[in-house]
Amino acid sequence: MRLCLPDSPLWRRCLLAFAACALLSCSFLSESFSLGRGRNTLERKEPEASLPDTTVLLAAALFPSEGEAEIALYEFDGKDFNLTRTFSPSAYPGLDVHTGNFHIWNGGLLFQTFKEGRTEVYLSGEKLVSFGGKETLLGIVDSPDGLYTLSTSGSGFSLRRDGEAILVNGSGEVFGSLDDVSYPDSGALIEDRGSISFCYSRDEDDLQYIYRVTDGMESTPSIHIDYNRVVDAKMINSVFHYALTLVGGRPMQDQRLWRAPDGGIAVSGYYLPEDMPKGRSLVYLGDATNPKTLVVGEFRGTVCYSPQGSYAVSGYSSSAVRVSYLPPSSERSEKRYPGFFLESEACLYFEDGLLLCAMSSSDSSSVCVLSCDGPDFTEHTIPLPVPSLGLCAGLRVNRPR
Repeated sequence: MRLCLPDSPLWRRCLLAFAACALLSCSFLSESFSLGRGRNTLERKEPEASLPDTTVLLAAALFPSEGEAEIALYEFDGKDFNLTRTFSPSAYPGLDVHTGNFHIWNGGLLFQTFKEGRTEVYLSGEKLVSFGGKETLLGIVDSPDGLYTLSTSGSGFSLRRDGEAILVNGSGEVFGSLDDVSYPDSGALIEDRGSISFCYSRDEDDLQYIYRVTDGMESTPSIHIDYNRVVDAKMINSVFHYALTLVGGRPMQDQRLWRAPDGGIAVSGYYLPEDMPKGRSLVYLGDATNPKTLVVGEFRGTVCYSPQGSYAVSGYSSSAVRVSYLPPSSERSEKRYPGFFLESEACLYFEDGLLLCAMSSSDSSSVCVLSCDGPDFTEHTIPLPVPSLGLCAGLRVNRPR
């Protein structure tokens, strides 16, 4: 994740993004609304005492006009979005608010500090693990036999259990991260049928070698020609899946593999207009053999796949946001929002067919919070209430398990 510094010309956009996300959950979960586990709609229902409450958490970087920068965790209580805790470099030496090395995970704020040649990982202020070197987390899983972490120093990776190295590679490039919308909250480390897995690639000469790692054991690599590279790879239901650059003989952009609730697999991505006839720039691939047009015309943005329906969202740092929806069995629909933009993918939340996004106004006067529940798009325009600089860095809806 790349954060904008306080003296960046984009600081006002950062403020808008933060305000939008901070108000996002208040608008949609007020009046005892619940997401309801396993549903793809916001449904009003009475709370059940036997189940823990569904919570909405927001991570943010704050840059006050006076005092030091800090990271913060907000929680929605059903009526308001409340600041629960803040974490500053003075309390946690080695914490760099500007790097974006913090995420929402396991119901709390996950962050890292780097000091005296060591990396320390905290969850809402409690130290989880530490290890030598300066490395950034790509994935984390709390397993019955220990805490697994996958991290990188910029090149290669290290897989550890409770801080002790299991597998170290100096040149491999891991697929996935804690910020990728198509990966689970655990990031590049995926829990799959009782195992913990991830995939990585390594280049040599004109070949790309793809490895899958399950419970610390590497597989024999699959080998691919460099011009048709693997751009995403996952273990799903104990089966190795990967997506190639070329689909139908044409290069596809930003391909992602999605794990469907029914155990299936889907691929999303988009073609540039020059690579497709009639200007069809984005194609949703339910099974990689039956492409469907989701957007017509130029597109560069994020695709979110679900069997209940898929979305394409564009408008990062531009003058208009465009949201397209493709249901499973009918024609696509699309809406445009001139005068608004999306700061980053951190302003999106997507699960079980429900898309929430926070759009900032180009004139810096307001935000528009958009809820997409199938073909039903609901907008809420809200004046900016935040007096100091802030940057939304993550939004999660934690459901009862």
